[in-house]
Amino acid sequence: MTLADVTLNIWPMLLTWLVSIVVFLVVGYYFVKFLVVKLTPLVIKIKHQEEKKYVDE
Repeated sequence: MTLADVTLNIWPMLLTWLVSIVVFLVVGYYFVKFLVVKLTPLVIKIKHQEEKKYVDE
């Protein structure tokens, strides 16, 4: 096997890894963004309830 054969065999694997990493990062980014958008109002609401509880006491 020559060096050219080895590089030709490695490129599809490297491309697959690169595409899978990019897809993973994009999916992870949108998942985190979704969590932040959904959880932020909930956290703010809970903080307001806690503050209200301390003010009432």
